[in-house]
Amino acid sequence: MGCDDIETTRLFSPTVTTIRTNFEKQGAIAVEQLISLIKGEPGEHITINGRIIPRESTRARD
Repeated sequence: MGCDDIETTRLFSPTVTTIRTNFEKQGAIAVEQLISLIKGEPGEHITINGRIIPRESTRARD
């Protein structure tokens, strides 16, 4: 299974199932967390929901 739904996952044979997430949200949260850690504040556990994009690598074959 791939991560981040990059274009190349569609070029493989079989095409690779992947997870799609919001890059902008991930980046913003990462920067906020880094700034907090630099300030000596405790880090947080944050979950960012994603979506599975099923492709041939995980689909049942006929």
